[in-house]
Amino acid sequence: MMRQLRVTMPRRTRAQAQAKAHVQEHVQEHVQEHVQEHVQEHASRTARIALRLGAALGLCLSLGLPAFGQTCNGNPLSYWVEMLGDMAPSRQFQAAYALAQCGAGAASTLPALDKALRDQGTDLRPRIAIARAILLIDRSSPADDIIDYLSGVVQGEQQVWAREAAIEALGAAGPRACSAAPLIRAAGNTSIGSTQLKVHMALQNIGPC
Repeated sequence: MMRQLRVTMPRRTRAQAQAKAHVQEHVQEHVQEHVQEHVQEHASRTARIALRLGAALGLCLSLGLPAFGQTCNGNPLSYWVEMLGDMAPSRQFQAAYALAQCGAGAASTLPALDKALRDQGTDLRPRIAIARAILLIDRSSPADDIIDYLSGVVQGEQQVWAREAAIEALGAAGPRACSAAPLIRAAGNTSIGSTQLKVHMALQNIGPC
């Protein structure tokens, strides 16, 4: 009967293996601790940045300034706000028209629009466009003062283009312009086809009153 040979590991080799395993375990623990610390530090840094950005955004909105990073029609909101303050009526009109297209996304520009609307130096064409922009951007407020202003243009302005622009702006107010519906309807009693069209569209947008 053959004797089975039992291979035994020399003591030195066994000690080396144990030492190697111990080192590997120690390294793994160290790496895990380092990774966890790094993740926690990164999360904490991200949270601090988010808080700062939120505070900055809140400050912008509270001061009536356009929030950083917000764009409208391919340009930052600050670009259009700066254009609103331009002395050239055509540039003010362009800014108001662009902001109106952005709707609620341009809410932070409302203080600048309101200021331009009440500025006595603002010409009639951009003033009407600014009033329309405010109505389209802020659809929740009654905006009685703006509706009264536009109604005055419809009733008292001799220039056809101005009356038509005011009628269109009142239509943008929707049901909020119900008080102006009789005035708009009366403005349709004309032979001017473009005015009749503006009146029809405005009354449709305002709806039954």
